[in-house]
Amino acid sequence: MNRIISALVICALVLSLTACTTSNPENPTTIQTDPTGNSACLHKLEILASSAGSCIESGCATSVCTLCGEEFTEETPAPGHDFSNATCTHAKTCTVCGITSGDALGHSYVSGKCDRCGAQMPGYEDQPTGCDHMYSLTAQTAPTCTSEGSLTYTCSSCGADYTETVKAKGHAYADATCELPKTCRVCITPNGIPLGHSYKDGQCIRCSAADPSVPKEITYTVTVRSDKGKLIEGVTVTVFTDGNAPASAKTNSKGVATMPLMAAPSYRLVLSDVPPDYIAKESYTFRSTIANINLTTRSQTTLTDHNNGNYKVGSIMGDFALTDTDGNQYVLSELLNEKELVVLNFWYVTCAPCKAEFPYFESVYKEYANVQLLTMNNLDAEDQIKALREQMGVTFPMIAEDIGFRQGFGIEMYPTTVFIGNDGKILQIKVGEFKSEEEFRNSIERFLK
Repeated sequence: MNRIISALVICALVLSLTACTTSNPENPTTIQTDPTGNSACLHKLEILASSAGSCIESGCATSVCTLCGEEFTEETPAPGHDFSNATCTHAKTCTVCGITSGDALGHSYVSGKCDRCGAQMPGYEDQPTGCDHMYSLTAQTAPTCTSEGSLTYTCSSCGADYTETVKAKGHAYADATCELPKTCRVCITPNGIPLGHSYKDGQCIRCSAADPSVPKEITYTVTVRSDKGKLIEGVTVTVFTDGNAPASAKTNSKGVATMPLMAAPSYRLVLSDVPPDYIAKESYTFRSTIANINLTTRSQTTLTDHNNGNYKVGSIMGDFALTDTDGNQYVLSELLNEKELVVLNFWYVTCAPCKAEFPYFESVYKEYANVQLLTMNNLDAEDQIKALREQMGVTFPMIAEDIGFRQGFGIEMYPTTVFIGNDGKILQIKVGEFKSEEEFRNSIERFLK
């Protein structure tokens, strides 16, 4: 586990040491060069930002031409380790990062003095007498950042042994970064805590990392077409997101509207300036930055002589304007803009099966805002219709109708119920009563999108 953690820290350390910065150096360097080979400008480059990387990782430099303003980013090769020579007590050591290579040379003691570095052999006077002692290194343990090493010598003349202690090297710390504490370049031991990011204007002033608390500006793309695939130009698309002011744009000749906004997990679209040939919903909700909206093509309904309507399933219902017993007016062409389904029910006062359906109608009428129910009676006087409505306690519209629907639909049995889609097309003509509320609901749900 410790090896895994160390490996992760090494990777993060290397990344932090090699990432390009975007801050200006105190003394920018001016370079006369033409890195692109473009003779149109003999670029005069000023270094804006640079990173030296590490001994074994490349860095990079960003420059700007003071003549034409073009920017360049170039990789700078890793310089490699700069090793000092091995000494009697230490292996070759990089003067930059502190990494070691190989072993120490060890002393070569002759008569108590190293013939390489001149060091005196500690405790030479305590060595066995009767020999000039020519000690050479026969074994060694390299020191680490925190533990001592050892050098063991053996006299080539008498075989006497001598062991010398080598001090611990100590840590060679790289500076702390926003995400890493000070970390030893040799043994990856951390010290202290990371500096932490210091954000200003959405960016860290030290490492240029983006502030995660600041939403990113992204482009929302909305395509509007008809349900028959025609791309619709000139529709105003307004996007509403939490925390942002609404943004609007018009669709172009390809039916596309684009607008930049700060990112949000979801948003609501409202369409306006929709051509009169099409029907749009009140609003649309999306969770993707790309939205596709299909508008319903409006059927052309005209006022019709319903006596001669000869209506069947699949026919287009002729337009009408009717007033209920409360004085409310209903125009079919307007209802088709607002509702997904229009239901016409034909009945009369003394029809028991007709009245048995009314509780079902009342329940559904209150629940489905996208369905318009109109009940029609052309056989009884309006005061009789009002009295029955009050007696049964229902609130759905009742209309004393006498504009030829009975003849247009060829109604011979009651009740009869007609379902009309929002494109004006007759979807079903049911003769006879609904036996249950569930049956009526199923018929409603069948035609809702």
